[in-house]
Amino acid sequence: MRRNYRKASQIVSLGALAIVLIIGGTLAYFNQDLSASNVFLTGKYDTDLHEEFKPPGDWQPGVEIPKKVDIKNKGNVDVVAVARMTEICVRKEDVFITTYETVDGRKTERQEKVASKGDVLPLQFEDSDGTQQEFALKNFGSDVVPYAEAKSSEEYRNKWVYTYDENSKAYYFIYMGLIEGGNTSPGLLESVTMNPRAQATVTHTKLVSDYDKENKKDRYTFSYDTNSFGYDSAEYRLNITAKTVQATKDAVDEVLTGNREMVPENFDKLAASLKEMCR
Repeated sequence: MRRNYRKASQIVSLGALAIVLIIGGTLAYFNQDLSASNVFLTGKYDTDLHEEFKPPGDWQPGVEIPKKVDIKNKGNVDVVAVARMTEICVRKEDVFITTYETVDGRKTERQEKVASKGDVLPLQFEDSDGTQQEFALKNFGSDVVPYAEAKSSEEYRNKWVYTYDENSKAYYFIYMGLIEGGNTSPGLLESVTMNPRAQATVTHTKLVSDYDKENKKDRYTFSYDTNSFGYDSAEYRLNITAKTVQATKDAVDEVLTGNREMVPENFDKLAASLKEMCR
């Protein structure tokens, strides 16, 4: 009887061990925790319409005023650029002239207004010889060239190309190249000169004094000519706006193509060529 009891005990113990091993085996799956962290640094987009200009207080015909304008790319993203230039000349105060007349044989003075504050003056005028003259003569940079449809876009590479639109009275510019990060475009403008043929409002004054023998009195006569667009006492404004966009085909399409405020229709061919230079 004892012998059988020991065998039964051994069988029970082995069974218990087998149960433990089975439970332990269900927890032993192979597993790993995996992760990946990717950092994307965006480009620095920073462009600046840079100018060197000291406004004059007494601008006169024939005087050249330095005004240097270019576009600086201070970031690290290549860009393309277009620009627009408008101008206006407005009289900033009334213009008077001292005239003379004879009253009881005596010369008397009076002030006569010959031009009014707020008059918008023409940007072009007809000279005495009949030629059309531009009031403000722009000295563009050495890499600024007028647009000629007959030329291929390749001939304009890395130059500013400009055209003038009579309807909007504006100059339009497109830079046919990429302004790389840290670089500056060629100069757009160098200086502006008031046309030496520009005239003042009052011209050719003449005062004549003589003696009226019949009435035994001094007699004075005064005459003058006026120029309807005289440029004295005026304020001339030259406004330049520019737009830059990252140098990718999609960006050029989205921002510049069809943007008539900055890109006139006759520049569409140039804009298409510029797009091909981009990524």
